[in-house]
Amino acid sequence: MVSKAAYLGILLAAFAPVLCGTTFAQGGVSVVINEILSNPSGGSDWIELYNTTDRSIDLGGWFLSDDGNDLTKYRIVQGTSIPAKGYIVFTQDQHFGNSADPGSRKSFGLAKDGETVYLHSGLDGILTGYSEKEKFDASEPGVSLGRWQKSTGTYNFVALAEPTPGQANAAPVVGPVVITEIMYHPADQPDAEYVELLNIGDKSIAFYDAEKGAPWRLTDDLGRPPVEMFFPSDPVVYLLPGEYLILARDPALIRAVHALPTRVKILGWGPGRLSDAAGKIQLSRPFPVDADGRIEWLRVDRISYSDGSHPQDFAAGSDPWPVAANGLGMSLSRIDPHAYGNDPDNWQAAPPSPGR
Repeated sequence: MVSKAAYLGILLAAFAPVLCGTTFAQGGVSVVINEILSNPSGGSDWIELYNTTDRSIDLGGWFLSDDGNDLTKYRIVQGTSIPAKGYIVFTQDQHFGNSADPGSRKSFGLAKDGETVYLHSGLDGILTGYSEKEKFDASEPGVSLGRWQKSTGTYNFVALAEPTPGQANAAPVVGPVVITEIMYHPADQPDAEYVELLNIGDKSIAFYDAEKGAPWRLTDDLGRPPVEMFFPSDPVVYLLPGEYLILARDPALIRAVHALPTRVKILGWGPGRLSDAAGKIQLSRPFPVDADGRIEWLRVDRISYSDGSHPQDFAAGSDPWPVAANGLGMSLSRIDPHAYGNDPDNWQAAPPSPGR
């Protein structure tokens, strides 16, 4: 026999969209976690929600949390609504971190080195059928993280050029060092893989943080085996404004195959191979280092590429990445180094040109 409480829970889950005043947009999305500030340089952490629909939504009784095992930490007060295509901001000082707020069941703040924020619909203190969550990475002081729509229609949650609480998100932070070329599947010589970096800033960049005593790193988590390269500290590698740096599986082979002059800087990443199917290459620098030497990594640039033959991985049903870079002699070449990089629209297949 089903208890009254269980029966009520079933009804609430079934009728949550009606009870909570929610209209579901395509894919079930109505209210999203649009932007967060987890490392304020002054003031408070905050969470911004955005209503993707064309009608106002009642958020009274909904929940915010930063704990997947305790989703009801903060209950939004009754009578709170978010207008059509509108925004609402909740702050740590006034809302989810304020024990005096009647909705604060367990006060919390956001972790500057990254975690996950959860949004759930609710009624009479019970979770109902709608939920959203957003995992975010470490961030610089005063730098917010938010949704950025790509040409594929999907979103990345990335560092933004400026915080925009209650407004449309600013463009993503790009640079100062960006990934500009990827040779992930050479045509004839498997070891001729490389990744090209470019300093688009106006200052020299050191790939070693002397204050933290830790180097930058390059990874491809999907490589077989995965790539994990830590930049050298003796000597420290510097990249001047406008200068390129090549990271390669076999530096001598790359220099010979492409007849690169000695002035072109090349470093080897050691074991590991870039994925020939779908890779996730990330350049990171050290963020905090704890007493045990554990490092949290701050993303500098990330490219999640594909080989052009995985339509099942894309909502549109077609793979937008160029097939010609998949073992046919071409490399992936970034079109505009100053524009957001993790978007297939900003990449093309082109003849290999490392260091230039």
